[in-house]
Amino acid sequence: METMDDTDGPAAAETPTPAGEIQAQTPGPDDIKAMRQVDNVAFGVTPAPDEPTPWAETYSQPYAQVAVCDGQVVGAAGAFEMSLTLPGAVTVECPGVTGVSVLPTHRRRGALNKMMWRQLAEFRRGGAIIVALTASEGGIYERYGYGIASDFAAIEIDTSRAFFRVDQGPGSFQMVPPSEAATLLPALHSAKAGVRHGMTSRPTELWDAFFADHESARTGRSGLFHVAHLDESGDADGYVSYRVTENAGPDGIDNVVHVEQVVGLRPSIELDLWRFVCSLDLATTVRGLASPGDPLRHALTDPRALRTTAVRDHLWTRIIDLAAVLGTRRYEHDGELVIGAVDWEFTNNTGQFRLTIEGGTATIARTQDKPDATADIATWSALALGGRDATDMAVSGRLQGNATAVNRFLRTSHLPWCDVDF
Repeated sequence: METMDDTDGPAAAETPTPAGEIQAQTPGPDDIKAMRQVDNVAFGVTPAPDEPTPWAETYSQPYAQVAVCDGQVVGAAGAFEMSLTLPGAVTVECPGVTGVSVLPTHRRRGALNKMMWRQLAEFRRGGAIIVALTASEGGIYERYGYGIASDFAAIEIDTSRAFFRVDQGPGSFQMVPPSEAATLLPALHSAKAGVRHGMTSRPTELWDAFFADHESARTGRSGLFHVAHLDESGDADGYVSYRVTENAGPDGIDNVVHVEQVVGLRPSIELDLWRFVCSLDLATTVRGLASPGDPLRHALTDPRALRTTAVRDHLWTRIIDLAAVLGTRRYEHDGELVIGAVDWEFTNNTGQFRLTIEGGTATIARTQDKPDATADIATWSALALGGRDATDMAVSGRLQGNATAVNRFLRTSHLPWCDVDF
C-alpha cells in the first residue's frame, strides 16, 4: 500500500517523471480550471455558464491535491475549511474532503491512492486531528482509514395522517425573503452546529450556491421558500427551507413538499417546523432527510404516516490523531478503558491507549496493558462520535474484545447528525 513522505526533498523535485506515470502534488493557480473540468467529467455534469460551482473553489484551498500525468491534470481532490462538533459540544477544526475525482481514461492507475495518501499526510502536517467527507460511493474510503460516523434517513410523510401528539409550542412562523435568509439561516445553523455533535459547519461556498437557487438545483421543483420559527419575543430560533412540486390531477392538486433544510435550536422547534410543512395547503406528501434517531415518528399519533424510504451512510470521518480526538470529546460515564488501535498510515495512532475519564473528560496515556478492545483506525473513526454500536462491530469482525465496555464509554445517548452534504 502506498504512503507519502512527510517532506518533498529537492532531489525528488529534480528527478524527471517517467512517461505515463501519475504523480500527486499541490495544485497551482493554473490547475484550478482543469481540476474543475475533471470533476465535471467524472461526475457527468455539464454546468450552465452562470451556475455557482462551490466545489471548484476547494481546489485552491489548503490540502487540495491534483493528479498529473504527462503534464495533464487527470485527478482532483479538494477540501473545504470546516469544523466538526464532537460529543459534549466541543468544536474542532475538521477539513472536509470533497470533489474527489479521476478522469475515466486514467482510472485504475493509482491516481486516487496517491492523492488520498498525500492529502492525509498534509492534514497531519497542518495540525488537523480529524477530517471528514460525504461519499458518492461507499466502497472507496475505508481503505484510507475513514469510518461511517453517521447516517441519514430519507422520509416521506402522508399529510392526511400527520397528526401530532402534542400541541404546537409557543411561538409563530414568518416567511423570510431571500435577502434576509442569507444572513439569518447561516447564523441559526452555526448556533445549532455548535451544540449538536456530529454536525459540521456549512462552508460559505455552499451557502452561496444554496441561496443562488440555480435551476439545476431545482430538478423540476419550485424555487426555495424559507420560513423562520419565532419565539415568544419575536426572535428567530429555527427555520425550514423547502421546495414544492405541483401535481395537478383530475381530482385536484396533490403537491409534494421537499424539505431541503430544517434547523431548530431545540428538538421541539424542529417538530413544530415539520408540523408547519405538513400543514401546507394543497400538499399531500412531505419528503426530506432526518437522523434515523429523530423523534418525529414518535410524535405522530399514527407512526405509519411517516415512511422511511432509505437509510444510508452520510458522514465519514478519519481520525488523524487518535489521542487528541479521544481527549477532546466528552463522555457520559466515568471510568477507565484501554483500547488497542492499528493505523497503517500514522504510527502515532498504533498501540494501546488508556482512557481515564473523570467528570466526563478523558486523560489519554499510552500503556503496555492488555487492551479491553482492539480495532483498526477506520473502526475507531466510526465509533468516536458515539453513533455506532461496538457490538455490531464485534459481530462483523471489525472489533475484538469487550464491546460492552466500548459502548459504555464511547456511545452517546443521541445519535450524531450531520445535515451538510459536501
